[in-house]
Amino acid sequence: MNARRIRLPPDGDAARQADARHLKRSVVHSASSRQPKRRRANHTAKVDPLDIAHARWQTMSAAVANALPPSILALFAPRPPIEYKPPILKRKCRPYSSMASLVSEFEDPAATAQLPAAPQPESKEARRERIAKLRAEQAAEKVAAAAESYDPNSDGKIKGDPYKTLFVARTSYDSTEAKIKKEFEHFGPIKRIRLVFNTDTGRPRGYAFIEYEQERDMKTAYK
Repeated sequence: MNARRIRLPPDGDAARQADARHLKRSVVHSASSRQPKRRRANHTAKVDPLDIAHARWQTMSAAVANALPPSILALFAPRPPIEYKPPILKRKCRPYSSMASLVSEFEDPAATAQLPAAPQPESKEARRERIAKLRAEQAAEKVAAAAESYDPNSDGKIKGDPYKTLFVARTSYDSTEAKIKKEFEHFGPIKRIRLVFNTDTGRPRGYAFIEYEQERDMKTAYK
């Protein structure tokens, strides 16, 4: 407390001494009022809000547990404690050593057989060329086998004179023998017309054979 010192006047003047004492008491009271007041110690025990919430939750859990069936309560049962396992003992590693003692265990390069070189992976371009070449060879073999087995003289479907027969390709699939005869009979009399069909599906193949009675008529229609 920083109170100002007031010097009292001599004892002779009683009135002035009374005024000085009154001024001193007022200064001391004002100085003491500026100091912060000390709070009284609260000796009552404080209650944690978390404890209150936990108690309420336990009460609600007990009420819910009584209302749920055992099959549902089994889902919320605590898990069994984890089985105790002793700690893993770290074994002591061997100290570092040099490889000089193991040189005698190596193989002799002269005595080792020469290993074959590892095959190189095939590139995309090489694979395309190999597949194209293989398909061409298979197609050539198929054509050669078909040419060897082909015998037109023994085919029962082939009839007429080949020198009087005209081959017509790229015909419409809706074409009939009557339409083809109407288009080609003005070159000469026609002996026979044959439309070729697929033996599996029965659909037309898009070409036909026209046999004329005279060879000159076939040549005129060809020109």
